[in-house]
Order: sequence, then structure tokens, then C-alpha cells
Amino acid sequence: MDICKNQYKIMCSKCKLCNKVFKIRPTTNIKGETIVFQSKLEKKFVDWCNENSIVLHNGPNIEYTRANKVHKYRVDFQIGNVLIEIKDYHIWHKKQVESGLWGIKMEATNEYCKINNKVYYLITPENWSDKIGELLVINKI
Repeated sequence: MDICKNQYKIMCSKCKLCNKVFKIRPTTNIKGETIVFQSKLEKKFVDWCNENSIVLHNGPNIEYTRANKVHKYRVDFQIGNVLIEIKDYHIWHKKQVESGLWGIKMEATNEYCKINNKVYYLITPENWSDKIGELLVINKI
């Protein structure tokens, strides 16, 4: 159930995630290029990449079709040929999974990766350590 407090719509009762959280905020990578993030977990990932001298870029926009309308799914980040999505499984993501929207986005992403010789990583708090370790190996640090 959504609750409003101080003009912000609280979207997740367990963590008090609200609509303010989804603002796109800028920061920079190690080359001084602008990188955008939307959550604390994404910012943590940007900081980790900078601390480990990994050049991080904004991810691509991938087109997908739903209800005969073309939409764009913005992948969070890209390192070389690896596309990276950071998810924290809040209520809005669960709703996308339940509605089938997340599956449509993943089908389009898998096709994009196949055509463009890319790899897709979904990083969550549960697999954070494993995926970070894999990225260190890929970047030979």
C-alpha cells in the first residue's frame, strides 16, 4: 500500500522507498565523464568502480514493445562489453515482475546482447560479492 508523507509517496513500507529516490542524479567516473544513478546501491557501485580504477559508462537504451507501443529500457551501466543492471527488489520491481514487464525487458535485452556481443549482469544485494568478484577478474585487477 502506498502512503504519502511530506509530499513524497512512500512506495515500499519495508524500507520507506519513495518517489524522491528515483530521481536521476549525476556523478563522474574515473575519467571525469558524467555517470547517472538513481539509488544508493547504484551510487555504491559507481564508487566501487572508481576505487578499483574501472572505467564505468552509462548503459544503453534498449527498445522493447509492450501493448503495441515502443518503449526504452535504460540499462544502468556498462563496463566494456558487460551491461550491468543494479536491482534492490523493491515493490516497484516486484510489480514489474508480476505484470510481465520485466520479462519483456529481459527478452529485449537478451536479443540486444546477442546481436551486439554483450553480456548482461543483474547485480542484487544477494549476489553483490559474486558479481563484483567476476567484474574484478574480467577487468584483471
